[in-house]
Amino acid sequence: MFEVQAEEAEVALAVGPVCDVLVRMDHDRVVQALANLVDNALRFTPEGGVVTLSGEVLDQETVSLSVSDTGVGLTQDALDNLFSRFWQAEGDRKGRAGLGLAIVKGVIEAHGGEVRVESDPGVGSTFHLVLQRA
Repeated sequence: MFEVQAEEAEVALAVGPVCDVLVRMDHDRVVQALANLVDNALRFTPEGGVVTLSGEVLDQETVSLSVSDTGVGLTQDALDNLFSRFWQAEGDRKGRAGLGLAIVKGVIEAHGGEVRVESDPGVGSTFHLVLQRA
């Protein structure tokens, strides 16, 4: 799905650890949320970087689907505004609406889950989509 975009950006796509569990979700909407995260990760990761998708069982009730990158990372100001509609990170390409992360949050919260973010400026970011197991 993102192979061409990754190749053009000279960024590697990787799959980290995965888990084999059932999750309560609308498949198409959660895939849309993951696609938004991968798209952002590819846009903010420099040449030679890596974007990794992984899954992890957190406990008996929840699982985390994660997208990590070795990109520019986020400042505290960016983290504070990240899920605001129409907000865009500094250096984002023109022509974007600034709705992607707001959509991600809305989709995951509609599933009774949450979005968690870890980020270090200059190192990269990891977005965790925490969802209920079936």
